[in-house]
Amino acid sequence: MADNSQSLWCIVDGDPMLRAFELVIPSRETTFGQLRSYIHLSKPIWFKDLEAEDLILWSVSIPITKDNEDTPILLKDVPPSDKYKLGPATRLSKVFPEELPEETVHIIVQRPPPVPVPVPVRVSTAPSDIIRSGSPANGKTRYGRELYRALRLRLSEKAKANDVDYAPHFYYMLLDFSKDVKLNRTDASLDTGTILALRLAYYHFFQGKYFTSFEDFRHQAVEHINFFTVSNVILTICKDLELNEQRPLFLFLHIDEFQLIFDHRWKGTPNGHRASLPQAGIRLPGDKTECHTPQGLCLFQDMMRTLGDFMSGTFRPHMIQTFLSGTARREVTMAAQPTSYTFKFLSCPTLSLGACYDTMSHFTTLANVHHCEWMPKMAFLYLLSATDGLPRALELLLEELFGYRVEKCKTFPDALLHIDMNTDQIFRNVANNLNNYYSITAFAQTHEELVRALVHLNILQQPSLRTLAPSKLFPELTLDVLERDTHTILEEINEGKELVLVRIPFFFLHLYNIAIGVVRNRLGSAFLYNWVADREWRFFKGMIAEYEALRTNLLIGDGRESATLGDIYPGAIGQAETLGRIVKLKELSIVEAAHRFPEWGRLTVGEQEQDWRSGIVIKNADGAQFGDVCVYREKADDNDDNILCALQAKKLESLLSAATIQSEHNKNTRTIESIPHGSILEQEGIKQARAITVLITTADMSDDALRKLESSFPDDCLLIYRRTFNKFFGNAFSVPMALAVSKELNWNFATQETLKKKHRLGDKEVDQVLKNMPYRSYADLVEKVPAMGSKKFGEEMGFLPYQDFQPAKRQRVE
Repeated sequence: MADNSQSLWCIVDGDPMLRAFELVIPSRETTFGQLRSYIHLSKPIWFKDLEAEDLILWSVSIPITKDNEDTPILLKDVPPSDKYKLGPATRLSKVFPEELPEETVHIIVQRPPPVPVPVPVRVSTAPSDIIRSGSPANGKTRYGRELYRALRLRLSEKAKANDVDYAPHFYYMLLDFSKDVKLNRTDASLDTGTILALRLAYYHFFQGKYFTSFEDFRHQAVEHINFFTVSNVILTICKDLELNEQRPLFLFLHIDEFQLIFDHRWKGTPNGHRASLPQAGIRLPGDKTECHTPQGLCLFQDMMRTLGDFMSGTFRPHMIQTFLSGTARREVTMAAQPTSYTFKFLSCPTLSLGACYDTMSHFTTLANVHHCEWMPKMAFLYLLSATDGLPRALELLLEELFGYRVEKCKTFPDALLHIDMNTDQIFRNVANNLNNYYSITAFAQTHEELVRALVHLNILQQPSLRTLAPSKLFPELTLDVLERDTHTILEEINEGKELVLVRIPFFFLHLYNIAIGVVRNRLGSAFLYNWVADREWRFFKGMIAEYEALRTNLLIGDGRESATLGDIYPGAIGQAETLGRIVKLKELSIVEAAHRFPEWGRLTVGEQEQDWRSGIVIKNADGAQFGDVCVYREKADDNDDNILCALQAKKLESLLSAATIQSEHNKNTRTIESIPHGSILEQEGIKQARAITVLITTADMSDDALRKLESSFPDDCLLIYRRTFNKFFGNAFSVPMALAVSKELNWNFATQETLKKKHRLGDKEVDQVLKNMPYRSYADLVEKVPAMGSKKFGEEMGFLPYQDFQPAKRQRVE
């Protein structure tokens, strides 16, 4: 095969020719949108304050000579006829010939223009240092970058609304105290302003530009230490950027791993009162509180006080806004809060499933893989969902798929062909890497009761107060503390923010399960299972049986002796009387019937008869008329009836109706009524037990259909349908359940085969649907493929991962 690569020389607008760089693009069919991503990845330090999409590319032809190697190359100086703005969808082959002139710059990379933003004339409140503190891996550093980007983009809207004519130069600066600008003994004898000024100067003038470490820079700078003050460095940066009063500096100063400042043995004299360390309290995983020093706390406090002057307007028109990220405990950080300044702590939300897919899409684009080639593969729904939006888990998954430096992009198309066979190994590798980073299984083994309690809360989806301490052995570890200082994720479920649900990413749940074995049998294999054999309807029914036993046993472990059917089947729809029936809780185990129960007589398991009332969940034989899964529950009220639940898994592709549910229930009651008079089953009381039908189905319904169904819902029936999967199965098991039912019910997972056979689309329409993936809504589908607007589809079709288990509500599209 002929080499289809192309070599391009690029330069950033305003840089001298000496800083031109070469990129070898693997294919001339690469788009300039993809080229932006290659440039962004190849120069992460240069563009760390920007997204790839922010870069603007221009086609030029500027010779590289000795005479111009020190000359800044300015886009504005290039004649209009000699430059061409490149659109993201245009391919290299449309613009550049196969043979390009050598020793020539072909691309100028332009940074986006400054965004006008309002700056208050007066500061009426104390300046705030924005802080995102907490456990590793929860996206604190990423959050800082996103906050900066949002600030840069959104403040322009406020400027226009307030008719403010102010256009600062936005600048993102990341000072990482864990690697790039570490503190050492040299800093111990320096004052706070000098410590900060050295790092500000190094970042702007040296980091990523020269092969000079911060240690070498600091060693040389000590001879001229009197010049290094924060104000001098800021003014010098402004001069280098050609900024003035009409275009001042807005510096977003991101101080990462700030807890390491607390460890430093600083010998300087603080300007204010001396901070003192609070009582350490209980130790948590990764807790380094014992390394903190009073001197380090004073240094941090003095740093915040020094930077505060530049936040309060005293250095107008230039301004600094700080953002601190790290793993320090909040009470330690608060002990270092300077007088007249405040710390504003932020929560760090996890990524949505749609955002995880969008991130994955960025890398598949680099690998020249189209959405229709990878999105329909259920392995990616499983793997991306397993991260639960935790940035570090997603990062490690992407590294496993594409390489630490995206070196696996070239081989990804081949790996894609075998993804189903390799999903197990990919999952294990990512889980092991997470475990190596954070010692998750070791923590679970030494805090077994605590972790077991958290897993119980997670699986049971039990609303809890933030002040709840899940384990009596660790009364200081409330959910609020665990969210802040460990990997616990809390989901707020009411406006008052008092009640929360515990969420544990699937990867972490798997590791906890390895350590303490909360989940066993078939549910245990929900974490890792055969991707060729198990993505079948039988898997869905088997999971239901295991989950039935697990929830009951966890409720017992939570100290419950009885529960309503509404407690046992959360999220189920049914009459209030049915949901409110109270039953005794008995430890349950799983058995598999050797025949169709109860129509073929007394229950037989293997070759032995077994009492169907003996605390068992019965996985019924194929073709049974009374449920796929059966379980007997004893009444807790003498005035009530014993209950025999028939759980029926139903793969429906039409909308639900009361008639459908009633038909299933009638089948179950007829089966019980047909049991012969005088049989052992009758003598054991099976006809006296109230039959309750629990229909668990892939079908969905519109809001109007749901309201209509609720008004005429059959007695003795409960319904769990696709939109309530997350409430019933919880975040722990809703994804494996969805895997069994989503492929044919979702536009983003559609294949050529399903589009032709299921939806009967023509070849041209199929090509258009596949070409324009992904779709975020029905409106998006029609906009990208107008022919779909005249088609009639079942309303059960959804838009995962962008609308979780939601149907296409076409009636709302205007």
